[in-house]
Amino acid sequence: MKTLEDRIKSTSTFILCFYLHILTQAIYLLPDNWNKAKITYITIFNVSCTMIYIYLCLAHINKGFVMKMSESELYLLGGDITRNGKFCRRCDLFKPERAHHCSRCQKCIKKMDHHCPWIGACVNHDNLGYFIRFLFFGASSNILLFGYLMCIFVRKINEKKFQFGIFYTGMVFSLLLSFSLSFLLTFFFIFTFRNATKNITYIEKLRYSDLKKYGMDINDNPYDRGAYKNIKDVLGKPKFLFLCGEKQNGIFYEKTYPCSEWPPYKFGRSVDENQIKDSDSY
Repeated sequence: MKTLEDRIKSTSTFILCFYLHILTQAIYLLPDNWNKAKITYITIFNVSCTMIYIYLCLAHINKGFVMKMSESELYLLGGDITRNGKFCRRCDLFKPERAHHCSRCQKCIKKMDHHCPWIGACVNHDNLGYFIRFLFFGASSNILLFGYLMCIFVRKINEKKFQFGIFYTGMVFSLLLSFSLSFLLTFFFIFTFRNATKNITYIEKLRYSDLKKYGMDINDNPYDRGAYKNIKDVLGKPKFLFLCGEKQNGIFYEKTYPCSEWPPYKFGRSVDENQIKDSDSY
């Protein structure tokens, strides 16, 4: 069930995309002088915009909810999730490794990274690849838009055609908005992509940092099988230009050494468990 914040922010995402990619293009880009360079630019820009809508919808739809499974279904998948002892009383089911209960979605989420109200869903095992691609094309399209609008803006000033009014006020607003989004989306893309290269979620990273801060001796990330394999699992093979990946179950994960859960949920006596920040309900 969506919260009010999720509804407002996810709707705002679509409104911003519509304003920058449709209205701004129709008002400022298309009426400008046409040449071969502009045709190439408009083509690349619109391909990027199309990819944004596709991956935004896919990231929103693939919510990654953990479903109850029978013993026979688990056997076919090749394991037993009851061994790690993580039982969610709210969802009344055993959680697979890397799964967490989201207090906003009111569901257990497979390989939960964080809850993102801007897409109206959690970033998880099922939509992480879509989310990364959404950030990439979002940053690319806004960089392209900012660059072209800046060229128009500078040319109008040099030609002494710039006048304060609704038309140019809208242009300045679009410039500032596209610049801000370019910076933010690029930052989040780099941050999320870097975690993906290490096959670590934001929740796991927080927990690992907390345990290290309190002096726990923790083994290295067992899910990190090298940057290439990690990226291929999330974004797919290079021959498909990383635009689509193979579907995996999100229940069991290949590891470099056997372990039930990482970072560990059970601590030694030297560490006060109450001091460790619990990221299970995120």
